[in-house]
Parts: sequence; C-alpha cells; structure tokens
Amino acid sequence: MSPGKCGKLKKNLKRIALAECDRISDDGLRAFAHHPTLKTFDSYNISWEDVVSVASTCMRLKCIGISTRMRSPGANTNFWISDDGMFHLKQLAELGDLDLSKCGVNVTDTDILSVSEISNIRKLDLSWLINVTDTSLFNIASKCSKLEVIKISGCEAITDKGLRAFAHHPTLKTFDSYNISWEDVVSVASTCMRLKCIGISTRMRSKLVNDRYNLLLHRQCN
Repeated sequence: MSPGKCGKLKKNLKRIALAECDRISDDGLRAFAHHPTLKTFDSYNISWEDVVSVASTCMRLKCIGISTRMRSPGANTNFWISDDGMFHLKQLAELGDLDLSKCGVNVTDTDILSVSEISNIRKLDLSWLINVTDTSLFNIASKCSKLEVIKISGCEAITDKGLRAFAHHPTLKTFDSYNISWEDVVSVASTCMRLKCIGISTRMRSKLVNDRYNLLLHRQCN
C-alpha cells in the first residue's frame, strides 16, 4: 500500500489492523503519523522507527499490537525495545492496551521492565514470550497499579512465585495462564477482589480438592 492510499483513509479512522500485510512499507505505515482519531494500531511488519513515528504523534492511541517481525532491534542490540520507542510509548496518556504476544524470543525481562513503566497500562498480553521470567511478573505486579488484564499463557519460564506476585493486586480482573496450579488460582482468586475471569487449562499442575474449591466458592459468595 502506498503512502497516498494510506493517507486517503477516512479522517475519523479509529482502528487499523495490518497483520499479514507484507507489502506495506515504512512510508506507508508512517502515513498514519499525526492521525487525529486513531486509537488502535496493529501491525507486525514494523520497525521501532515506525512505532516512534505513530506513537509520538497520535496522542489518542490506546492500543498497540506488534510482533516478532520488528525490522530493527533498536540502537542497542541488547535491548529489543528501543529507548526512543519506549520513551514515546510512555508519553501516550491514553495507552492502556499493549499486545506483545507475537514477539516470540525477542522480548526479555529487560524489555518488560520498560513496559512496566507505562503508567496507564490496563491490558497486557505477553502470551508465548518464552524468555520472560518471574522477574517480569514481579515488576508488572508492583508497578502496573491500574492493570486489569494479564495474559501469560505459554510463558514457559514463569513459575509459581511469579504467578503469585499478582495476589492482592487491587485492579486485576482477568488472569490468563495455563502453566498454573490450583494453589496459584486460590492465591490470586482469594485476594484479588475485582477478579472476574481466570483462564486455565487441562495442563493444571495439581488437582482441585475440596478445601480449594470451598475457598473459591466463598470468594464468589462474598
């Protein structure tokens, strides 16, 4: 898609999803810079320069989805998320939804430390980030005080300790992880009083016994 065609999209555009659009160039993506109404920007064939271009000029942006096909690793090759890109993400007063689930092995604990500093983040999808460990969960749980949704299914390096970091979180509503035990479920569900949804699977690491069931039942009744 050419920059001209991108620029002709309706002025009241709120959401653009460009996943699988392999023929879109940097210039095409940057055509959305300064868009006055754009709130959701989802593209996996993107560079951090593109992220900066859009994030630094679309001040109503609430949701960004990016993935493993980032075309540049940033100035420092030890950091997948560039300092410049993160600076502009943190300036987005309305940014509340960040999806990194398609970023694969590229995202590390160092990157998530930067993400945890986005003050208004409410929904964070880290599913299938195999290099993310308990350290990331500790940082998110302690720093993301407005977090409502956390998705960490497929994060194989995460243990019970990391999962239980979300116990007593004041705003958490959705907790999604399949690498979990019933002890973890009870720890989170019995202390996060706004929790509405827990995502679990057949790979539960322990069986549900009566005392745990009673704790969950008591939580629902209160």
